Amino acid sequence: MVLSTRIGTAGSHTIARPALVAAIEEAIRPGAARVLVLSAPAGSGRTSVLTAWAEQSRFAVALLTVTPERAAATAFAGVLAVRLGLPVPSTGHRTPASALTALLAARPDDGTHTVLVIDDVHLIDDPLVLAGLEQFLRLAPPTLVTVLSGRFDPPLRWHTMPDQRMRRFGADRLAFTEAEAALVCAAQGCPPEPAELAAIMRLTRGWPALVRIAALYLGAYPGDRSAALAVLARPATAVSDFLIGELLDSLPAGLRDFLVLTSVPEEFTEPLAALLAGPDTGDLLDRLERLGFPLTRTGAAGTLWYRYHPLLRAFLLAEVNRLGRERAAGLHLVTAQWLQAAGLGSAALPHLLAQPDDEPIRGYLCTSGPAVVLAGDGPGLLTALTRERPLLADDPFVWALRAVDALVRGENANAVAYLDVLGTRSGTPSFAPPGWVAALAGAAGLEAALVTAGELAPGAEPPSTAHPDIDGYAAVQWATLAVLDGGRERGAELLRRALTLAESTGQPRLVVRAATRLAMAAGLADDLGGMRRRAGYALDCAARHGVPEVSDVAQARAMLVFSGYLRGEEHGGAALDGVFAVRPDAAGMADPVAGRHALVLGLLVRCGQADDRYAAVTALREQLLALLDRHPRPAVVSGLVRHAVWELLAVHEPVAARGLLDRARERLGELPDVTVGAAALANAAGRPKAVRSLLEPIVETTVPRVTGVTALLLLAAAHRATGMPARARGCLESAVELAEPEHLVRPFLEVPGVIGMLDETAGCFGHRDAFVAAVRGHAAAGRGRADHGLTETERQVLARLPSGRTAGEIAADLGISVNTVKTHLRGIYTKLHAHSRTGALDRARHLGLL
Repeated sequence: MVLSTRIGTAGSHTIARPALVAAIEEAIRPGAARVLVLSAPAGSGRTSVLTAWAEQSRFAVALLTVTPERAAATAFAGVLAVRLGLPVPSTGHRTPASALTALLAARPDDGTHTVLVIDDVHLIDDPLVLAGLEQFLRLAPPTLVTVLSGRFDPPLRWHTMPDQRMRRFGADRLAFTEAEAALVCAAQGCPPEPAELAAIMRLTRGWPALVRIAALYLGAYPGDRSAALAVLARPATAVSDFLIGELLDSLPAGLRDFLVLTSVPEEFTEPLAALLAGPDTGDLLDRLERLGFPLTRTGAAGTLWYRYHPLLRAFLLAEVNRLGRERAAGLHLVTAQWLQAAGLGSAALPHLLAQPDDEPIRGYLCTSGPAVVLAGDGPGLLTALTRERPLLADDPFVWALRAVDALVRGENANAVAYLDVLGTRSGTPSFAPPGWVAALAGAAGLEAALVTAGELAPGAEPPSTAHPDIDGYAAVQWATLAVLDGGRERGAELLRRALTLAESTGQPRLVVRAATRLAMAAGLADDLGGMRRRAGYALDCAARHGVPEVSDVAQARAMLVFSGYLRGEEHGGAALDGVFAVRPDAAGMADPVAGRHALVLGLLVRCGQADDRYAAVTALREQLLALLDRHPRPAVVSGLVRHAVWELLAVHEPVAARGLLDRARERLGELPDVTVGAAALANAAGRPKAVRSLLEPIVETTVPRVTGVTALLLLAAAHRATGMPARARGCLESAVELAEPEHLVRPFLEVPGVIGMLDETAGCFGHRDAFVAAVRGHAAAGRGRADHGLTETERQVLARLPSGRTAGEIAADLGISVNTVKTHLRGIYTKLHAHSRTGALDRARHLGLL
């Protein structure tokens, strides 16, 4: 039953809002809220939504729209009685409270669930009526739900009504969604494009009245909608008229002045507002809140920030400009200085650019420019500077910042170009202090050379500028070079210094970079635990501070997964997220975001988990060859060559493995890892004496831990094959002793026959027996034993198929007849579900049999 169906008049082109209607119906159902408050400024669509809901509600609805006359103490109870279909209270009641109490007493207790809607409740300002409304809400039975709708919350003492469960819908719930805004525009005959719709929502924040004004402007500029949106953002006359008429005209002068002065920053705190508008800020903010003024509040790190609606702020900023150029510049300067002191350099930039001279922006570039660029916000700074101060943007210090910004975003070719431009300005004076340009450019040049395999010629020590951001960035680059060139101790020391500086100045990206490079240094020093801890720290920092999946993050992820790979751990595909991502370089070619080294690590880890192992190993080999050609740094590449050789041998590609070793020898020289890879080839070819001659000199020298363990295991297998069990046992024990502290499992899974040797000697390794048991019990310890039903002779025939040998040649190799070979081939085809030699080879490679 609907007692009354009209609250007011809905606007033209009213659109259906079923989700909001359903939310209201859910909020006022029996057993839910006893009071629902809809509080939002003018033009929020309260009336339209309530009218639509009332016409569809399954409950009895009584609607009362408050007017100044109805809000009077002598009239309110009577009007309410009429709306509820109850007898009008007698005139003998002394207060609205007693009249409303009598009204409730007269309501029949028939169990009917009724919803009373009081619209424009903000017009009630008589204290007696407000007290009566409190009493009414306090005593209302559960079957009577009250909806209070107004521009702001009525000043009721809610704490006196503890039993009245309240729900609140504010302006955010009443705002149009993108889909609803699109319908409003379509109703005006101008359905928006996605970019236009995004611009409308950014300007209006879904405020229904402003969305309708935006739709009207789009319809008025059918040939140039971008112009319509630009006019709207100024703001347009229609927007100004709405804001003045509905929001600002009724405010006292003090509040309007406060709004104008505090509109200078995009968002502000109470202390910043006090600097701009005076000491009464707290009281003025409270008054605005009580009036329901559209002021967005957000909390960050325990601080409350305030923000005006974009179109309202645009109008208020126009009022700021009317204060005079000098006054406006002063307000912007106060805002900029406060934001800089709060560590919000990017937010300070527009206010500094509003100054009539360059001195404030120069100071900002010196103090905050490196931090802004290293934080990933360089494009906004540099673009605004080039647009607003083109002469200042040509300073050498700014060109150095451009180079660092390009490197931060992975645009390595652009960084080199900026450094070239900077080189042409070597004699040009800079506004930056002496030495700063050289330090920043030198560090950027080192990073560019590291990622592009360019020439490196750093000094013995990184320069010191006493600027923590510049010094931290420079320390990372010098340290990285030291680590890669064998100076790991000095490099780790510099990286720890850079990490401390980055943490103290709040530079999460630089923290991630320093921690990632420390993880690399730990890995090169055989400290797998340290590599895991540092890489994990880098990833945790990136997650806490929202650092995007840039190269440092992907590299940390790759090292974390690789450390697990060496320890025999299994990782899901998600663990490699970001490692395989690519982006186009300057020439339009795909360039790995993580860098080619991290990409190779990811491909290596993926080989053992791939459905098509042969294809995965082929991709690994191709990328490793590219790494050898472009970035042949022995410290980080040689170990990958050895691992790739094992993967190639696992898919029976000894020729490809030999080619990879030849390329590595050509690019890196005769390093221990290359020699161990050659020994792995000799072992696969059944030449144990060659293995011994290659590796016996190696194990007498100091080599990386993984290299040493692999060499000892290969020697153990070679000694066993040549009838020297004692030496084999000694090499096996030495390998276990070397591997156990870092839980190195991978070499034991790579060298054929080692698991069997461990089985034979189980229980003989003393306190290392637990490690040996973990190796023997590893899921991959029996890798390759699954033969899919092939007999021993069939496996021997299958192993010779990739060479292209004929059936007669295979028969001669195995000492059997050609017909027997053909019989075995038919058996292979049947068991592998293949119909040809090519199909059998593809299937065998897919299953890991080749």
